[in-house]
Amino acid sequence: MNKIALDDRRDIQSMDLMEALEGMDALDNPFDDDWFRVELDSHADTCCVGMDVLIVNKTNRSVKVTPFLKSLGTVTKVPIVTAAIAYDDPKSGQVYILILHQALHFEEMDHCLLCPMQLRLNDVTLNERPKFITTLPSDHDHAIQAEELLIPLELHGVTSYFPGRRPTPTEYDTCPRIELTYPDPEWMPHDVQYSEEEARFVHSDGSARPGDRALSDMTSHNEDRFIQALLSSVTLDDPVPIAAVASARVSLSAENLSRIWGIGLLAAKRTIEATTQKAVSTVAFPNVERRWPTGDRALRYRRLHH
Repeated sequence: MNKIALDDRRDIQSMDLMEALEGMDALDNPFDDDWFRVELDSHADTCCVGMDVLIVNKTNRSVKVTPFLKSLGTVTKVPIVTAAIAYDDPKSGQVYILILHQALHFEEMDHCLLCPMQLRLNDVTLNERPKFITTLPSDHDHAIQAEELLIPLELHGVTSYFPGRRPTPTEYDTCPRIELTYPDPEWMPHDVQYSEEEARFVHSDGSARPGDRALSDMTSHNEDRFIQALLSSVTLDDPVPIAAVASARVSLSAENLSRIWGIGLLAAKRTIEATTQKAVSTVAFPNVERRWPTGDRALRYRRLHH
């Protein structure tokens, strides 16, 4: 009888321990099966999405992925996709659809990884510094600012993340969309352009070199900043007012185009800006892609009129 009572007590203690461990797991991972972490990963040179996102578009391109240890082998033919993630704004309750263009799709991964550089080159502001080690922290500390949306970040260990989930078809069709990464030009994470641009701002002793901001702005995907940089970097006998150049836009609003075409607001803005010119060409030097006037052969194609 004593042995049976002792075994019973051990069973009860084991059950208490298991419940305690399950409670710790629940605190460590507060999501149910519908939620996953969207993490910042500076070592990922391209955004990566997992099994629970909504795949919007599959490209015909794929890449070979090598982990941080060669002994782990490589993953071949990882598809490049456009994916959608639903984010519930805790302040407003509004559901936003976050679009990731040119992302790598890993079907067995249960979370997503964001490449900070890929987001920043799409004019998304990231602040990874946690609030608890920031003097006088504000809402913009440890957060992501994408257009009008401010996404506060949380910590999983030392990894910054925000919760995301798979959008429903109705949410994808009706909720506002925000593009975290751009669909074109092609994302080239190993392009030497990035190191060359950074080197322009640094002296040989590592100190910052001021006054060359215009050079970097000329590689920006923001059209107005590019116009500002271009005009400030040359001397004109009869300079064109910047306001006149920046105001040369079509009457169609980005909001209406976004609703009609079912695309993100940022993509709609870029579409309108692109169609203010007659066609598109690429400048080979200094290794930047821009919109320039060209011949009239493209005029036979349909386009948005001024």
